[in-house]
Amino acid sequence: YGAIKDVYQFLKIKIDKSDIIRFINYRQKKLFKRNLIDKHLEKINIKKNLIKKSISIFKNHNCKYINKKNSLRPLIKRLKNDRKKLFIISNGEEKKQNKKINKLKIKRYFEQIIICPPIEKRLKPNKFGFQKILRKKMNLKDFVMVGDSEIDKKFAKNCKIKFIKFKFSSKNYDKIRLI
Repeated sequence: YGAIKDVYQFLKIKIDKSDIIRFINYRQKKLFKRNLIDKHLEKINIKKNLIKKSISIFKNHNCKYINKKNSLRPLIKRLKNDRKKLFIISNGEEKKQNKKINKLKIKRYFEQIIICPPIEKRLKPNKFGFQKILRKKMNLKDFVMVGDSEIDKKFAKNCKIKFIKFKFSSKNYDKIRLI
């Protein structure tokens, strides 16, 4: 959300959350395709001379909107203290995803971090990332997927594991409980 928000601010376009959410959902489904931001900007009639700079802003986004206080960090810390095994399986460009993880300072809580490469058959909701962490003696009942998108929900269904929807609009991040 932050990268596209920065692009809209650069272009002096009023931020229409529904338009941005549509772009994000489309991007999640088509992450393996190139030039999605270009196509989005063309679709909303941005002049060609501004598209190149907009793409640079999008690709070099510094994650300034990520907030450690408004995250799943308290839940992650609590689960780790309870000796739960934690993993991240994420779609996206490795550099960007690592930037987000580093900004949140959560890397130390996870046994393994899988960033699925932008290849259609390896991105969530496909099971590729899950298969990389699943070990023979692990029981599917021990896994819970915490996610914020329909892609995450489909991923959990494809992997036959429980799913908890997380909304970033919540203010009670530290009170989230696993059932």
